[in-house]
Amino acid sequence: MKTLKKVAFELVEVDFIPNITEMEFGKLYYSKEYSTTNHLCPCGCGFPTPIPTNKDGWSIDIKNGKVTITPSILHRGGCQSHYVITNGFANII
Repeated sequence: MKTLKKVAFELVEVDFIPNITEMEFGKLYYSKEYSTTNHLCPCGCGFPTPIPTNKDGWSIDIKNGKVTITPSILHRGGCQSHYVITNGFANII
């Protein structure tokens, strides 16, 4: 698997996920209480990407402020980006 682009993500722990107009590129917003994250697509298209992190969704692992989300994320519409978020970086594949 070849990485086409690598984008750093800063973890921002929040009570509530901010509105899309308040979100910033390169920040991954995480609400532990609501078991969800959201971020703007790392390809640069600006598409918001909510990710449920409950038992039926993706797995989230946070170590030293760096986030890993598994499995990979695939946008089926729009930009059709496919990427993995590992140790604080989105690797577009």
